[in-house]
Amino acid sequence: MKIKSMFLLIFSVILFNGVSVAQEGWSVTTGLQYSGGNYYYNNYSKLFSFYGGVRYQAEYFSLNVTAPLIFSNNNLLSQSGGMMLPIGGTSSNNNNMMGSNTSSNNTGGMMGGSSGGSMMGSNGNTSNLYMPGSSSSMNSTIGLGDIYLTGNYQFYSDYENSFNALINYQIKFPTASGMTNIGTGKYDFGASITLRKGFDSYLAIVDLGYLNIGDPTGITYNNPFTYGIGFGKYFNDGNSSLLLYYQGYTEIVSGYAAPQQLSLGLNHRLSSNLTLAIIGGVGLSKFSPALLASAGVIFYL
Repeated sequence: MKIKSMFLLIFSVILFNGVSVAQEGWSVTTGLQYSGGNYYYNNYSKLFSFYGGVRYQAEYFSLNVTAPLIFSNNNLLSQSGGMMLPIGGTSSNNNNMMGSNTSSNNTGGMMGGSSGGSMMGSNGNTSNLYMPGSSSSMNSTIGLGDIYLTGNYQFYSDYENSFNALINYQIKFPTASGMTNIGTGKYDFGASITLRKGFDSYLAIVDLGYLNIGDPTGITYNNPFTYGIGFGKYFNDGNSSLLLYYQGYTEIVSGYAAPQQLSLGLNHRLSSNLTLAIIGGVGLSKFSPALLASAGVIFYL
């Protein structure tokens, strides 16, 4: 099971609201994105998505709804926030990371054990969830992904010192088709606080938050705290901007490296009602995409 990495989407929201001056009113966002990595598996996973969204920006708050169409070559992954979580899929191969290695149809779990098909182990006689390190086959999938609702509320502003503070929120609705294994079928939700400070043509951003991840059947995640830091630069008379952003999480699966990633985004105003965003990045742990790339536009109505 998997859905697309929403890190680029969330990063885009930070980019549009952090480095550029948000334009009030309705807007439409569309774009393409790619993420790829091994995520502890022996095979390289590739995920392409076309996304579209609607946004409303007021003086002190914003609201965004985004839906993706996804193509991936791997049905062994799940995702929440900025993380790609290897949780398994269907296979008859028993070469998992830390499980049993008995009959060819056994499904030894991440830590071994006797609970059939669960994250903490399986000793059953049918194919079930396979965990990080598996060399099992990966099936291509295409379909509608989960819909995200994101936004923020500016609760403090000091224009004289170019400082403001916002509360951000995100909700993942389990709208992905269960027939394609693109979604987990569970809700996720999270909140964070963003502090922004301007220095002439420069900007510093700090984010602190919490994410509650919906647990699929037989799997329990540690709900992580999230943190991020970014540095932005305006240029081209304020029509263009760059943002370098680092994002990390606390441990999601006990004993495995927490997700971390570094991205660079370019925001360029093409006209009074059209803005281009290009984002690229790299993962700094196995639970993050090794490569990230996205290009999209936001059209102000």
